[in-house]
Amino acid sequence: MEEFYSYFLEWGSMGVFAGYLVWNSIKQQKVEAERVSSFQEQLDRYLQDYKTEVREIRKESKEETERIRTKYEEVLGTYQDERTQVRQNISSRVREVGDKINNLESEIGGVHIDVENILGMLKDMTQDQKLRDLAKAAHVSRIQQQKKEE
Repeated sequence: MEEFYSYFLEWGSMGVFAGYLVWNSIKQQKVEAERVSSFQEQLDRYLQDYKTEVREIRKESKEETERIRTKYEEVLGTYQDERTQVRQNISSRVREVGDKINNLESEIGGVHIDVENILGMLKDMTQDQKLRDLAKAAHVSRIQQQKKEE
């Protein structure tokens, strides 16, 4: 190494200056290498922190999505239950109305039969009355004829 320094000293002030430039360049390379290494370490830490934050955000997002999905399913289940209950209520009401219609049909059928019987009885009564009126008229006309004959 002394030969190296002696070489620069042989050239005088220019050699010393050239040695200074070489020494300064080596020193700057070491400083630059340390800076790059430090910067790389910072980047690695930032990258690690970024990855950790991304994992946490994804985990929170997944949990939030699951929570929303669960709530959505609960609400849909409630609406489904309500819809089923409404359908059952409507179905039972339709059955009740159908039963009432059937009862009314049978009552109307009974009333129809009663009306026909009453009409038949009225016809019979009308015919009986006509016969009585004819008999009475015949009796009156016989009496009048007897009176005329006397």
